[in-house]
Amino acid sequence: MTNAEVIQKMDEFRVYDATVALTAFVDALSNWYVRRCRSRFWATGLDADKLDVHWTLYECLVALARLLAPFLPYATEEMWQNLVRRAFPDSEAESVHLCDYPEPDREAIDRPLTRAMGAVRELVSLGLQVRTAQKLRIRQPLAVAELVIAESDLAPSLRAHLDLIRDELNVRKVDLVPNADDYVTYNVTPNFRALGPRIGKRMPALKNALAEADGAALLAQLESAGRVAIEIDGEQFSLGPDEIGISLSARPGFAAAAGPAGVVVLGTTLSEELIAEGLFREILNRIQTFRKELDLEYTGRIRLTLAAAPALLDAVRPRLDELSREALAIEVVVDALPEQGAHRREVSIDGEPLTIGLSLA
Repeated sequence: MTNAEVIQKMDEFRVYDATVALTAFVDALSNWYVRRCRSRFWATGLDADKLDVHWTLYECLVALARLLAPFLPYATEEMWQNLVRRAFPDSEAESVHLCDYPEPDREAIDRPLTRAMGAVRELVSLGLQVRTAQKLRIRQPLAVAELVIAESDLAPSLRAHLDLIRDELNVRKVDLVPNADDYVTYNVTPNFRALGPRIGKRMPALKNALAEADGAALLAQLESAGRVAIEIDGEQFSLGPDEIGISLSARPGFAAAAGPAGVVVLGTTLSEELIAEGLFREILNRIQTFRKELDLEYTGRIRLTLAAAPALLDAVRPRLDELSREALAIEVVVDALPEQGAHRREVSIDGEPLTIGLSLA
């Protein structure tokens, strides 16, 4: 689809819009596809699934080099030489700039899947917005995410991807609900200054009509069409985003955000168990960061010691097996200072000190 969109924009001399489409594709490829397929890339052996994910990425990068060639001539030439000429020196063009511009394979486009995954990414983005607004770190698990889908026919497709959404938002449970009324209220207000000259004396009637209208429906209409239609005294009015304001107010214990794909509501109440799991994730993150700083091999095994405040150690003790598996530690000693000769790192988590001792196995 990106290929077709870029060609269309270029044919219309809309060069900037073509670069926007390419930028969006690069972002989706690196920050979604590659990241989500990390376990497939790093799987042991060379089975069909691992070959598929590598070959898909290769095809994307080669096509991207050809699509980007007019915009980034030197970078794409280097990509072409490394990816194509090195592997196929006798059968491929000597330069990316000697290739025809790629034509899209329209029969290969899976539009239902593209639409569903677009909604998934939008819902995940909304959930991450909620986390940022509420200052809830992504490593802190939450109890539940409630999703209200703007286009109800997408619900069956989205059910197949609930595990993905749950993983991305780091929540214990994801539910699809018909509406968000149990969790949020919608506040719809007119912009009196912008509407005054056009509405005049009918402003009180407009205010009442907006107050009685379905805020969720108005928000969906505004997000999808850019305007909303409202009837006042038998006359239809079209209102733009600068003429009305629609905001969400979440009930206590919840926070929400809305977009074209729907509404995402996150439960923000943290139990002791959730807090402990969040601390464990922070500790694991510090250990993995320490491994990277030491430039250890990805598969390198280690011995690990942890000395910390009781709250941190209490979060680790029930999860020692998971810590060993994730950190590739053949031995984990809790509540002990690093042995002589071990690499040592002192960090702080929520104001509590943590001393990490790490040595090669």
